[in-house]
Amino acid sequence: MTDRAARTVLFLLLFLGGAALCLHSPMYAQVRVHYPDRSYSSISAGSAQWIGSPRGLYRYRFDDNVWAAYGPQNGLRSARITALERRNDVLWIGQQGAVSSFDLRSNTMLHFDSSNGLPLRDIRSIAFEGEYTWAGGRGGAARYDELIEEWQSIGAEQGLRGTVVHAMLQGEGRMFFATDAGVEEYDPRYERWRHYPLPPELRVIDAFATDRWLWLLHDGGLQRFDLSARNFAPLAFTDFTGSDIGVVLIDGDNFWLRTPNDLWRYDATTDALRPFLEWERLPDRDLRDVAVSASGNTLWFRTASGVTAYRPADGYTNYYTSAGGMPALDYDAMFLLGNGVAAFADESIAYLRADENRWYTVPLLKGDVGGGPQISLDPAEGSYVDFGEDWRLDLSGSRSAWLFEDPFGTGELVFGREDPVSRNDLKARLDLGGGRRISALYNDADFEDVTYGAEYRGARDDVLQSLQWGDIRREQGQSLLGQSMGIFGVGGRAVYGTRSERYGRSPLEISAVTGHKTTARHTEVFHGRLEKKSYSIADAEWTPQTWFYLRADRSEQPLAADRVQLYRALWPGADAYPDDLPQTAIAGMTTDWRPLEEGMDYGVDRQRSLLELHGEIMPVALAVRIYSGGQVTELLLSDGASRHFLEVRNRYSVGYSILPSSFTLHITDQAGSAVPLAQFGLDADGDGRVDPGLIDYANGTLRFPAPEPFPSAAYQDPAQVTFTMHVAYESISASYWLAKRRIIRGSERILVDGLPVSAGEDYILDYTSGILVFTRDGAVLDDSRVEISFEYVRNATDERVTQATLTVSPSDFTQASVSGGSFREDHSSVPTNFLQGSGE
Repeated sequence: MTDRAARTVLFLLLFLGGAALCLHSPMYAQVRVHYPDRSYSSISAGSAQWIGSPRGLYRYRFDDNVWAAYGPQNGLRSARITALERRNDVLWIGQQGAVSSFDLRSNTMLHFDSSNGLPLRDIRSIAFEGEYTWAGGRGGAARYDELIEEWQSIGAEQGLRGTVVHAMLQGEGRMFFATDAGVEEYDPRYERWRHYPLPPELRVIDAFATDRWLWLLHDGGLQRFDLSARNFAPLAFTDFTGSDIGVVLIDGDNFWLRTPNDLWRYDATTDALRPFLEWERLPDRDLRDVAVSASGNTLWFRTASGVTAYRPADGYTNYYTSAGGMPALDYDAMFLLGNGVAAFADESIAYLRADENRWYTVPLLKGDVGGGPQISLDPAEGSYVDFGEDWRLDLSGSRSAWLFEDPFGTGELVFGREDPVSRNDLKARLDLGGGRRISALYNDADFEDVTYGAEYRGARDDVLQSLQWGDIRREQGQSLLGQSMGIFGVGGRAVYGTRSERYGRSPLEISAVTGHKTTARHTEVFHGRLEKKSYSIADAEWTPQTWFYLRADRSEQPLAADRVQLYRALWPGADAYPDDLPQTAIAGMTTDWRPLEEGMDYGVDRQRSLLELHGEIMPVALAVRIYSGGQVTELLLSDGASRHFLEVRNRYSVGYSILPSSFTLHITDQAGSAVPLAQFGLDADGDGRVDPGLIDYANGTLRFPAPEPFPSAAYQDPAQVTFTMHVAYESISASYWLAKRRIIRGSERILVDGLPVSAGEDYILDYTSGILVFTRDGAVLDDSRVEISFEYVRNATDERVTQATLTVSPSDFTQASVSGGSFREDHSSVPTNFLQGSGE
């Protein structure tokens, strides 16, 4: 046999052996799991599943059902695993202040931390570019060159603006970083940077990468960054905020979002985020965790009642509880494990082998003992005191100072002198171990509502579940007759007895709350864009200091002018502008003049030789220069005191956006008798309606033919009323005045013809004044039904609410509750008592 033939036979044997090995080694496609706090991560490598946790790194081999654990006891720098990525046969492990590369073939590890060049503290992401391995986290990014086995720091000095790198993605020969400053692009070939910042009001909480995009998570939603187009595309949330997301399950460019009470699916083909709706398949809505297969054909839910497996295609549902062999533990995270799941508890892992329909447990690595408390005041890492034994104090928040004087030196006031000096959003949480904690907050960042208070939360099996003081939210929940509201007072909830097997109900539950009502819910309904309006206008209510003649003879003839320049006199001590005219004579008046801008400050009607002032009317001198064919005509419109030389007195404001066919006008005298419109020159054809051309329906300006159509007493100071105009009309508008003010920001839910609309995209709501404006064309039609429900701050000072509820649950399917209390309205001496009962 020749050497070539021998090599060929050897190759075929190796190929067939490898093929046989592949056939007998199950390959499980896995969804990438992303936790915003980096507590857990998971990745599939060959026939093994790797899971990183706060208590070490764990590997499960499907072939022989064997677990292995890695931590400081056996090679890792830290027990807290924050990131996992794999390239070829090397598993890269991000830890607290370290990175390890685990060669799966040789079963060897290399460790990198500050002692050997790694400049980062916490590792939040790992990515690959060419022969380089990138690590990102708190402090920036770093690049590892495998050829020279050295780390290069990529931070502010190298051009990276962000201080925390949440996620990284390689594309088109460049690296893209999602940081707390937005997205940053790095060209390794030329070492050049490009920055794509988000608006400053969008605070980046976290980010993750799909196959083609970077997703930046902020308080209001998600911003998708397209590597090819180099732009952001927002994905707005409607029922939750960015901070509510507990885990992201990534499958290619699709992903799932888990919030405390919902599961959302993003479909890249339709670019839509849709909620999971088949909640009737689950025993309860207390969603703790989710695991999803790569194709999405099986969903695993962990709720208060246990674990549920559900196949959407055929509706197959299976429930796992402690009665069926599932270990009765309080789990922190759940992952897909082949055809089953693995759930992490405080001391062990409980995992289900679906082929056996049986649960097993494996102990976790023991945590580090000793070492004393850890303290941090680093803004990048957070402020905390870790006492050990699961006792930890976390502090977070912000403080913003508000300037009283305009910082740009224009001499104008900012927010007025009565505004507070600072705004605060402060939070503290003390973990007591065993799932118990105490939290406190103080927030006066919202101008409409200041909230503060403290809360104790017990463990699942404690009798005392919660105790609250301060601002308390009372949600509608399962109470059919209840309503959501804010209360400042005290409240608590206690349970007793062994929880039910399926729904986790306690046999006995008592809750109570008492305090002052601070907010309330309100609902309003509007019909279409058509509004009917009617009101009265006195003859003395003409539009003063708004319209002026541009002819000395006050005639309304066409004006042949190249340019009309309006000037106003300066206030004494006002700051000077470069184009001001100091001590200049215009139309015989010498003072300091400032030129105004046509179109913004005033408008010119050249057909009638009129000038209209825009905006706020100030009692200052006004003068114009009219330029025509090289000639300049100067006119003094007003001296700023009592004389308005060329003021127009025959214009009246009668509404806005008037439908012409609906407008009616009637004039009565002091006795209330009707006066014909023809007497004032408004009805030349005698049809009882205002003649065309005398009213601007869009702006609602009524023009009388005579310069002063009413008796001279109407134009004196003080004015005397002789005639009254009665106006009625219909208008089309996409804006609405709500009945309440001081609306809680983000509490509104608006439906147009039964469908929800989005803030910013479809409408704008002024939370202070209660004005709702639809901005998108076609959002509201003439016959649309607009329903808005919102919560607002109560102005009443003494509205006290007291309520207590007793709930009895003998079993999963039997429940009865009775609730009673009293409500005292503001300034009322007699309380309103109420009693409510319900059963299931």
